[in-house]
Amino acid sequence: MPLDWDELRLCQVVFEERGLRKSAAKLGMSHATLRRRLESLEASLGVVLFDRRPSGLHPTPAAMELLPLIERMSDDVATLRRKAAGLVPSLEGWIHVSLPDMLASELLAEPIASFCREWPSVQVRVQTTYDLVDLTQREADLAVRVLPVGVKPDEELIGYRGGPFVVAVYGETDDWIGFDGIDAVVADTPMKAGGRLGAFNNVYLQRALCRSGSGLAMLPCFMGDGLTRRTPPTHAADVWVLVHPDQRRNPRVRLFREQMVAALAAESARLEL
Repeated sequence: MPLDWDELRLCQVVFEERGLRKSAAKLGMSHATLRRRLESLEASLGVVLFDRRPSGLHPTPAAMELLPLIERMSDDVATLRRKAAGLVPSLEGWIHVSLPDMLASELLAEPIASFCREWPSVQVRVQTTYDLVDLTQREADLAVRVLPVGVKPDEELIGYRGGPFVVAVYGETDDWIGFDGIDAVVADTPMKAGGRLGAFNNVYLQRALCRSGSGLAMLPCFMGDGLTRRTPPTHAADVWVLVHPDQRRNPRVRLFREQMVAALAAESARLEL
């Protein structure tokens, strides 16, 4: 029975997640469909790849031996797709963009819409996330990310610095709106003694609660309009526009990247407050 590369990719995801439901969610399919395709792959190979246990799926010795080969194939397929996409001379087609929601909503929404109006043959798909995306696997063609000061982008990527990311503490009280990892942030401020209110792991929730008087929040200064600033602005990070080297000559990606870097430069007054 011929092997299907997509099914080999499923095997790799299941190995990483060690469970059908998590793997299916990551792959965007039902866990019943994933189970059938995994069984089909095992039938094609003639080996059992995972032991089914109450605690999840556990790779068999056969799976452990085959996994490095599957990973190498995954890298090769990703390289082929990147290079093929980079060779396309036409502007027509899709660009997949990944960026944090605060940058999308506060700074780049209108520049992205303007790009779409200027280049109607280019379709832009925007995914808002703070998670790192794997540009080598073409999870996105271009990513905008906030990296701490002094941290450079992955050496496999080409990075274009879009501007500084400046933050300050805002709010009326001495208590903090909580979030995971807040203690490390509070330690660098004069308001160390304040209490904690819950754990709100979203910058828009933190701003809304700060605006309502519920507590202090460390916010990017471009989100602090109308709020009481309690500390001087601090240059905490930099905004980077990232592409894979294989995509830098793709005309769609190049045009979009140039306009996003220009848009961030145009917002320098807000970024540097």
